[in-house]
Amino acid sequence: MSEQVRALVAEVQGHLETLSADPGRDEALYDDLRARLNDVPSEERTSAWRRTSVLLDLAFRKRARRAHAQLSIIRENHRKADTLDRFDVFWARCVALLDGWTLGGHGYRRALRDQGPAVWADVAELTALLDAAGHRAFANSGTLLGLVREGDVIADDDDADLGVLLPGGTLAEVVAAWADLRARLAANGVTDADFEQRNALHSKVIGARGTRIDLFPAWVLEDRAWVWPHTAGDVPAAALLPLASRETSAGTVLVPAEPEPFLESNYGAAWRRPDPTWEFDWARARTRFPDFVAAHPEFAEDVTE
Repeated sequence: MSEQVRALVAEVQGHLETLSADPGRDEALYDDLRARLNDVPSEERTSAWRRTSVLLDLAFRKRARRAHAQLSIIRENHRKADTLDRFDVFWARCVALLDGWTLGGHGYRRALRDQGPAVWADVAELTALLDAAGHRAFANSGTLLGLVREGDVIADDDDADLGVLLPGGTLAEVVAAWADLRARLAANGVTDADFEQRNALHSKVIGARGTRIDLFPAWVLEDRAWVWPHTAGDVPAAALLPLASRETSAGTVLVPAEPEPFLESNYGAAWRRPDPTWEFDWARARTRFPDFVAAHPEFAEDVTE
């Protein structure tokens, strides 16, 4: 790294130190620093340049997709070097600069950090409503991961996830049950009307306290468990049912009888190690659930937000 680039990196880092203590954000300052970082030739863009570039974008909540991609590269390099502890230190600085926000597949959103009681209260109200409609709901995806790994919500997550058990002895009956439930929830104003127009295979609810809650269909066929979009019959039904319970600040929430196989199916074998750069592979999900996707011809693609 040339002395000129080294000096620029040090200058940007100095501004970031100031921002850590001052919630104000000067857009003109960002534009100037961003332009100067962009002017650095590619052959001089060292790991220090990349870290500084990411921190600048996070501090101003800019260029979400690029920042997330660069953050993923940084973590992967640390994983290969067996230095993930150093990445954890870097991520802690990212969290400080994000100042209550998080960055994920949805872009920048308010993090659930310190929002656990509100999240669990919204989850409890929705599960009670679904139970009254004849459907049991259980913690799924990031919400299940948080309960098992951390005993609470994941601080850097931005929504909650529930699986909804559907009846049916055939896939056609399961699909019909999911369509019926979605229609009833929409008719009663439970689900997010705008999201329902976006042709996803799951639904979204905004809780009374503002929690975004994704609802995913789950079912059992031929003694195998299916949970869209991550577990495609590769886990035995006995790992899902009977549902168990976990305590939260708002009471109990249901979870699979054996959560670990579902977490591994969703996040891979390394699910016990936090990864703020993780992103779900929706294209792979569609190839793993061909019959379920084909049963919804109106849904050409799934929607992640």
